[in-house]
Amino acid sequence: MGYGVSAAPNASDVHAKVKGTKRAGEIATIRLFIVEAKDYDQMPNFVKDKIGKEIEITVSKDDLKFFERAEVDILISVAGDEKGQSYTARIKP
Repeated sequence: MGYGVSAAPNASDVHAKVKGTKRAGEIATIRLFIVEAKDYDQMPNFVKDKIGKEIEITVSKDDLKFFERAEVDILISVAGDEKGQSYTARIKP
């Protein structure tokens, strides 16, 4: 039985265009087009290779209203391993 290698603690300071939102119960899925992904502190930036591409992030339903605009600035983290990743976001104060 093999185990995947988990992503290291990471974060990216991202500017993105909101392409769509979808709510399912307590969570929401946001489709973003990544415009810019800057390094955050000294953490690995796993979003940098997604510039010019779309990704989906998961946020709380309570944060959905924030994404009702054309563009957003958020902090994105990646969880997962080489078999698949998921993205979560934190709204920047």
